Amino acid sequence: MKLGDIMVKQVVTVTTQDTITRAAWLMQEYNVGSVVVMDDGFVTGILTDRDIVVRCVSKDHDTSKCLVYHHMSSPVIKESPETDIIDAARMMGDTHIKRLPVVDHGRLAGLASSSDIARSTDELIHELHDVLLGLNMSQLAHQSAR
Repeated sequence: MKLGDIMVKQVVTVTTQDTITRAAWLMQEYNVGSVVVMDDGFVTGILTDRDIVVRCVSKDHDTSKCLVYHHMSSPVIKESPETDIIDAARMMGDTHIKRLPVVDHGRLAGLASSSDIARSTDELIHELHDVLLGLNMSQLAHQSAR
């Protein structure tokens, strides 16, 4: 299974020059925990709700004046829609990231999270279980017919 199969295609984005207040409002409006930061059509960073709290609010910054640029995580790790989800999960674990922008030919195509990967692998395990259980039932039926 590939990242392109599981990624969320409707990604909330901000620019480097948007304020933290605007980014937080978008997160609340769209019920997401992060926004992808764009500059001239290219992914330049990611800003999470945790980044806002730890890097801005906890330092008593004025969120209506702070720019996303100053608090985003950058450089951001990006992957292709063709990246295998197991490879992506390993890389995310090794680098301690939970959200992964998916870029196709330099342009944002989607966003995959560790939760998306966990959900898809869980579904895959259930499908595999059903297939294997079906094979076992077929074998039992075949043996009892002898």
